[in-house]
Amino acid sequence: VQVRGTPTPAVTPTATATPSYTPTPTPTNLPTATPTVTPQYGLRINGGNSQVTLVADGVEHQVAALGVENTGNTTDQVAISLSASLPDGWRLLLCLSGGEGDRCFTDNATEITLAAGGAQTVLVRMQAPGGTASGASTVVTLEAVSRHNGAVRASVQLTVVVP
Repeated sequence: VQVRGTPTPAVTPTATATPSYTPTPTPTNLPTATPTVTPQYGLRINGGNSQVTLVADGVEHQVAALGVENTGNTTDQVAISLSASLPDGWRLLLCLSGGEGDRCFTDNATEITLAAGGAQTVLVRMQAPGGTASGASTVVTLEAVSRHNGAVRASVQLTVVVP
């Protein structure tokens, strides 16, 4: 049997829409940037009296207590030194006050670490020999210098007088 003409399909195909996909971004928690703090260095010496009276008995040390404070916003290494042009026989000693007693430095210099806002009590011990004339005096300088920024420094002068 021969059939002429256009065959009619039994099933008519229909076009379907091409499926589409729109991706939805998944929110992620990005880390918050930590602000960079610019280190600032600062030092201050507190408690310095301008004049210290020194008993000239050759035995007793007179002590001036001063506070070296880090006024910066970061930890700093601080060089502390004590200097004076001493009359013959006078003695001078730099000490740090601490929980385990005082630590003294015969070269009158040391270096400490101070946290931001931290402080260290520094003792200036002085001794004049017995028989030193009344009115004898000298000037003692305590200086603190930042090791991270040498331009940052503080100093105080004490006039030491024998009554």
